[in-house]
Amino acid sequence: MNYKVFSKNYENSLRKEYQGRNSEYSFGTRAIEGGPSHVAIICDGNRRWANENGVSVEEGHAVGAENVMRLVERAGELGIKTLTVWVMDTKNFKKRSKSEIRNLIKLFLFYAMRFKREYLSEDIRFRHLGARELLPKRLQKIIRELEQETAHKQQATLNVAFNYGGRDELVRMVKKIVEDGVDPADIDVELLSNYLDTKGQTDPDMIIRTGKDQRLSGFMPWQSEPSELFFPNYYFPEFTPDRFEEVVKEFPSRNRRFGA
Repeated sequence: MNYKVFSKNYENSLRKEYQGRNSEYSFGTRAIEGGPSHVAIICDGNRRWANENGVSVEEGHAVGAENVMRLVERAGELGIKTLTVWVMDTKNFKKRSKSEIRNLIKLFLFYAMRFKREYLSEDIRFRHLGARELLPKRLQKIIRELEQETAHKQQATLNVAFNYGGRDELVRMVKKIVEDGVDPADIDVELLSNYLDTKGQTDPDMIIRTGKDQRLSGFMPWQSEPSELFFPNYYFPEFTPDRFEEVVKEFPSRNRRFGA
């Protein structure tokens, strides 16, 4: 398949669908009875999708990033209060090539600014999950501004896990507890939860992993304890809003015993 033709056609398809969205963020217009409140997505498979379709890894990530924006819109329509997207693991942040990391950082900057431009007027809170101090200063500044400017919003929350790893989160949690001089007698589940990146949020009701692998790869080891797991057989760029909705509709049929 010709790279330029494929790239142009796919870009035009995405752009046409995205520009066709409602001018206002329509929260809950397609709400599912008994549906999840917090959905987390492990956005895996951009590189393999690119390789199998004869396009660059850079474009694979770009198409994946565009897809996140589309899923934010659909999640709102489905009445999902919190959407978490894991887009970069701490391990990958360290081992991927410098050029690929630079491209991913540029994508994050671009879409953070786009979120600010298109969604700042909506009732959506933005939060970053992960080791922020290792990110470029400019990106840290954008993240900080977005979090501050949306801190008062309550209808929905978008968590972007970039340079996030489950074990890294737990290590950072322990370090903060030690730094704060917490009395061991005061340590309980609630206290530990308040030292996580997701402080103040409910745990994910469902975790969806794309990419055709069936594992969590260390994602949210603390918060995933009550989560229902779903592994649709798609790479992330293929995981369209309609396919996302199909998976979310499976949630009410799960028999959640919570250990009982």
